[in-house]
Amino acid sequence: MQDYDLMDRQARTLFVHTPNGRLAAVNEPGGGEAPLFFVSSAPGVRLLRFADGLSASAERRIAHQLDREADPGAALRALGGGLRVRAVWSGPAYLIRTGPTFGSAAKLPRPVRVEAVHAGSAQALGAHFPRLRAAWSARLPMAMATLDGIAVSVCFAARRGEEAAEAGLETAPAFRGQGLGPACVLAWAEQAQAEGLLPLYSTSHDNAASRRIAEKLRMRAYGTNFHVTGDLTGGWPG
Repeated sequence: MQDYDLMDRQARTLFVHTPNGRLAAVNEPGGGEAPLFFVSSAPGVRLLRFADGLSASAERRIAHQLDREADPGAALRALGGGLRVRAVWSGPAYLIRTGPTFGSAAKLPRPVRVEAVHAGSAQALGAHFPRLRAAWSARLPMAMATLDGIAVSVCFAARRGEEAAEAGLETAPAFRGQGLGPACVLAWAEQAQAEGLLPLYSTSHDNAASRRIAEKLRMRAYGTNFHVTGDLTGGWPG
């Protein structure tokens, strides 16, 4: 699959789209405000999506600045006044590859088991991950590492679309650095693939631990994401 196709599938997994391809909301239970724009880029490839309701002239202004600047952050700064920014996300995006060629060969501590989460096992999440325990059925597929029947690391569908799912990963602080996170990610990816979903993973540039997991599992990097949530104020064309 080409990089652009992966970018498109990730965008449609992260955000609810309107019929004409605009961003309507964050794709998660309860929704959430869509960013003003989302851009995913790789050498020679770029996907750009705008929020529903953004004017054509505002779209042209943003696209023009992104064309001029190789760094989306520099483009954002150049856009200047009239753009009230509340949140910025920037970081790499990956496809999780499974099978004997990929993944971690690290041995887990012997008592630890990696298993799927289902109705009969979800109670194991309660001690360290009560939020996920309460909403486990909305976050499937889900894989957890358990010790003495208690989940200490868990990978889940942070976002789920028709063609792909985006991984979320949490590990209890006392159990980090033991290879549990990568093991859960791989198990989760296999579950996602079994359901016909592309297993995707993304993180922010400043999350070194998450980027190390991507490197350890030899994930395929296909782009860098950048999106901005905020408001247009005075000084922007209508």
